[in-house]
This record gives sequence, C-alpha cells and structure tokens, in this order.
Amino acid sequence: MTYDPNVPDNLKKTQYWFGNTITIPLIDHDKMATRSRNGKKIREEAREYIAPSPTLKPHERIEIYNQQYWWRLYTTLQDTCPLVTRLFGLNDFNTSIAIPYLSAYPPNSWSLNVLANNLPRWLRESYHAKDRQIVIDAADIDVTFNLVFVTGKKTPLSLENTSNEKEMEELLEKKLYLQPHVHLFKHPYDLFTLREEMLKQEPDYWVHHDFPQLARDKEYRYMVYQNYLYNVAWSPITYPEHVLLSLFQKGCSISDACDALEQEGPEVYEQASQNLMKWFQKWAGLKLLTLETTHHP
Repeated sequence: MTYDPNVPDNLKKTQYWFGNTITIPLIDHDKMATRSRNGKKIREEAREYIAPSPTLKPHERIEIYNQQYWWRLYTTLQDTCPLVTRLFGLNDFNTSIAIPYLSAYPPNSWSLNVLANNLPRWLRESYHAKDRQIVIDAADIDVTFNLVFVTGKKTPLSLENTSNEKEMEELLEKKLYLQPHVHLFKHPYDLFTLREEMLKQEPDYWVHHDFPQLARDKEYRYMVYQNYLYNVAWSPITYPEHVLLSLFQKGCSISDACDALEQEGPEVYEQASQNLMKWFQKWAGLKLLTLETTHHP
C-alpha cells in the first residue's frame, strides 16, 4: 500500500493496525481472536491504539468492527451464492468456504458485488472434498447469475430490416455474436432445477432435511441470460442449440454455423435444420444476438 508522504507516521501505523486487526477471521461463536497477526494479545495491543469508552474496553471496541467486517462479507457471499450456501448450511458455509476463500482472496474493490467472483477459482485450487465437482459447478452458476445481472448489453440484432430475400442472404454471411451477458452450461446432472428447488427454503432448512433428488439421467445444457426486463433468466437448451450458441459466442455467421453443424452428424444436423429458423427468431426476439464484437470469459 502507498501512502501520502505527508501523512503522519502515527496515523499510518494506526491505519495499518486497524486494517490488519479487523480482517483477522472470527473464532467460535463469532468472537474476535485472542491474538493479532504478529502473535501479540489483542486485548493488550488494542490499548495502544484505542481509548476506552464509558461502557467498552479498547479490545471490545475493536471487536465490534472485526465482527461487522466479517458479518457483512458473510452476508454478501451468502446472498451471491445461494446454492452453495444451501449445500453447506450457514455455519459450515462460513467456516468451510467464506473464511478460507476470503483469506486467500481478500476484498480488493469498493464494490461488494464482485466479492464472490474468484470463488470458483479458489474452489478449484483449494477445495478437495468428495463433493468437489458439484460444489464448483454450483459456485459457477451462482457467480454467473450475479455477473449476468450487472453485465451490459450490446446493440441487439434487429430483423425488422431484413424483410426481402437479398437482405436475408446478406445476414446469413454476417458474423453474429452472443450478448456478453449470455452464458452456456453443460453438466452431467440437473443442477439448475436443484438450485431452483433449494432456493425455495432458507439455507439451514437443508441442514435438517434431505436435498431434492438430483437428476443424472443425461447431459444437461442451459443458457443463462438477461431478459428484456433486465432480470436474470435461464432455460434448458438442446445439444444442437448449444453447438450453435457456442459458435455465436465466439463469433460466427449463420452460413458457417450450418456448415459446422454438418460435422456433428446427420441426426444433429437434421434436428437443427428443422428448428434453426425458430431458434434464431427466438434468440433475436430475446435480444441475445448482436453484430458487435463481444468477448466472453
């Protein structure tokens, strides 16, 4: 961290101690840890920086800030990751996910909206329990729902001026892109339906009740996007739809997309041929396509 050279040394020292102390993880029963990061007793160290109030000792005063810091982060993560929170329950989520994640990836932005953005990455790096893949996939979905909500839109493709045959032919050769808020998923289980069912109950309900049945009978594919009301929506998609949308995600013309579908085999190509116009009109109607270049993570 850089400081204004005119800032008094004592103020810098106090700021550094305060920031270091309030970010120390809470211990049992949401109490402040007994020792600071340098091993000193916080009860004694706090006297050097904080005056007592009529009702609270110095270490009790800093404990309030310590608790408020972590409680705010807990709540933000729980709200941003509702499925992951329900897979663990509030207490286990805080101790098994929130604390180690935030210790590895402490907040570095004024906006709490981005707090969970690195959670899937941390899970891939550090979470190795037997339910690892489902937890990672759940975090990917939760974080994506949050990202989609705040992602901007490009100028949507309009079909209003493509009424004649020549204009349609020209459109077939133009490179199309998915809007930046559109995300595609595929899983060997129906995690989206599980999420919808689990969100009907509070997190700790699932600590004492069985989870809804997780369907695993096929490969499931989904699209998450921002609808015309700027709300996050999701819908299941077929394999051919997923192929086409993946091509548009990278940037592809309809003509080239059709050529690529031929490589997927006759069954997929026939299904796409029968439904292509319907799908294309649906995606255009939802304003999911654009002629402007977009970049997806």
